[in-house]
Amino acid sequence: MFGTWISSLFLALLVPDPAALLQRADEVDRQHEELRRRYVYRELQTNWNNWEGTGKFRSGLYENLFVEGLRYRKRLERNGKPLSAKEQKAIEEAMKKTAAQRRAERRQPRKGGFFNRVYNVRYGHVGEVAKVSDCAVTGEEAGNWVVRCEPKAQLGEATKEEQELLCYRQTFWIDQKEHAVARRRIEVVREGGAELKPPSVLEERRSQEGDGPWLVREAQIRFRVRTGKGYQTHLFTNYQRFAVESTITVEAEP
Repeated sequence: MFGTWISSLFLALLVPDPAALLQRADEVDRQHEELRRRYVYRELQTNWNNWEGTGKFRSGLYENLFVEGLRYRKRLERNGKPLSAKEQKAIEEAMKKTAAQRRAERRQPRKGGFFNRVYNVRYGHVGEVAKVSDCAVTGEEAGNWVVRCEPKAQLGEATKEEQELLCYRQTFWIDQKEHAVARRRIEVVREGGAELKPPSVLEERRSQEGDGPWLVREAQIRFRVRTGKGYQTHLFTNYQRFAVESTITVEAEP
């Protein structure tokens, strides 16, 4: 019994302070976020109309590239089949239209989360989550510290962005050597932040290739919204690094 007590005390001394751990992870994640913006990649999205991922599904293969210097998602396949000539032409026309709009407006895209473009969910940077949550290191798993962040019950005068973050319980798997976020789980625990309703769950997994940034490899969401529920997965492959100034410019019509 005495030996067990000593072992528990020793392990407790090894567990890092969650605030310091999250602060370091936030710094690393922001650095890698800038590096990730220099990559193009392919994305396979699959949708089901249930939470189990069974039965009939729809899928799409996309190329995530740059048009006029900003990220653009171009469809390549539908349900595992090549696009028809008619649809290919429509997609090219849509890309030209987007390019023209971006040249005219030069607007910056909204930042903060992968799922923004589909569900309008902003789940924040690591440091933003730590600010509005009570966080604790709950253990270690596969070389990662597991940090669970429960949203605070009250936050005084919170901004609109902070109020949205208070709707989510978030868990981070932080690599013990690199202090990078290797996995992230977002659970919707209350309404009021976005379109998703409890008990929707979003999760993404990342890994590193060589000395490059940690890249998202897989993302999934079991969602409940006003009109129903479903399950969606995203697989990311074929990452290629572009220089910052590299872009695809669609020529304007003469």
